[in-house]
Amino acid sequence: MARQLQDPQPERAAASPEAAESPADFGSETTEVDESGTMVVRFRPALRVRILGMACAWLGIAIVVDVVRRAIPGLDHPFVTAVEWILLAAVGVVVAWGAWIFVGRGTPLVMTRDGFRNRTTWRRESVREATWSEVSNVRRMEAATGPFVVLELRDGRRSLIAAGVLDIKVERLESELRTRLDAAHGYRPLGAD
Repeated sequence: MARQLQDPQPERAAASPEAAESPADFGSETTEVDESGTMVVRFRPALRVRILGMACAWLGIAIVVDVVRRAIPGLDHPFVTAVEWILLAAVGVVVAWGAWIFVGRGTPLVMTRDGFRNRTTWRRESVREATWSEVSNVRRMEAATGPFVVLELRDGRRSLIAAGVLDIKVERLESELRTRLDAAHGYRPLGAD
């Protein structure tokens, strides 16, 4: 049975103007942790809505072009028909892309007691899986595409976690990664016996 984690201080997060403006802070935080300590982080619902909206927009444009073509006899031209087919192909591409992201790629981020599996980026240089013993550092990085959490490995490679697409706050994700890394290396918080 999995339990859902919620933000422990929602009042503080809501009162902070920086938190309200950060795109990574929206969402319901439906991150799941099971009995074995495995944490599953899913995509933000807003990402799904954006992809669906993009497909609807392309479909709407194709319908408008078809209606105008049928209403005005002078526009019943092979070029306009080709434009319609191109727009419908764009709808198909967006729907296939959305299906690939949400069905074919599986869960974007899974953290276990032993390691992690990261499928949030398409960059080839980003490590997909590693054990916590291979990780040497956790740090945050801001990029033009949004916030990233970087897991630096001992051999010089790194794993880039695109925090902006996940349904978890960046601070909480970074804290959870640090906690798991510290536990794997045998570190305990001060005052813990």
